[in-house]
Amino acid sequence: MSPLAQQVQRLAYAVTVGTITQSLFLALVVPLLAARRARAAVEADVNVSEHLDDEPVGLWLPDRSEHYTKSFSTVLTIIDEVLPGEADRLTALVESIEADSTQEATQKAMKFHDVEKYQFVAGSDACDECKADNGKIYPVSRNPSHHRNCNCEAKPIKENP
Repeated sequence: MSPLAQQVQRLAYAVTVGTITQSLFLALVVPLLAARRARAAVEADVNVSEHLDDEPVGLWLPDRSEHYTKSFSTVLTIIDEVLPGEADRLTALVESIEADSTQEATQKAMKFHDVEKYQFVAGSDACDECKADNGKIYPVSRNPSHHRNCNCEAKPIKENP
């Protein structure tokens, strides 16, 4: 479970025991996710720039706060089923948002830097599907596969340095 998912999990538990309201939960969680999204943009920009020996461009991603509020409002309908440390829909939602933000930022950074292809690099604890893709080269238009707890990466390839 990611650190952000653990944080959200603790806040959800506070809702279940009545320490905070669902409104306060949303007011705390949505900015955390927005900050994670901004961090993903900076990390992707720097990572792609380093691979290409290029300067970062100051990448940004559109605000998704409204979407997060709707998603969490839906999940809060089952808040009484949330237990600390349990891998549940809430944790899956947070980790999915984190992965989507990272993927979107990486793809946007590669497009900003005129990268046309990337090499898929499987993480050390990759699943069988990711291991099978390790080392393969894909066009930037193809999103790298990602799934829960995936730590694989898309290494940009600059064809005309």
